[in-house]
Amino acid sequence: MVEMLGISVLVATSIAFVLVTIENYALHHGWTFASAHSHSVAFPRFVFMNVIGFWMNFGIMAAGLHYLSLSYLLVQAFAIVAVVAWNFVVSSYWIFREIKQQPNR
Repeated sequence: MVEMLGISVLVATSIAFVLVTIENYALHHGWTFASAHSHSVAFPRFVFMNVIGFWMNFGIMAAGLHYLSLSYLLVQAFAIVAVVAWNFVVSSYWIFREIKQQPNR
């Protein structure tokens, strides 16, 4: 989007982030975590997690570009690693975690 369409880096990374969020939910729910949680429970949590991840991505990109004057590709690589780690941890422990039932005694 940046090179071919001339879209600003922050707008392009924001558009990409939204598209990847939708794709990631489908893959995490159905494959990575094979969740039995209903979409009405899991999806709002996933969106909340990704709103935070979006602002993490935006903040890392803005800081790297405007304060550190680094290459946007380098900064985006760092932002991707940070947000993927955040998403995996939150998905594992809050969104898709299966709660084991205690046996009745």
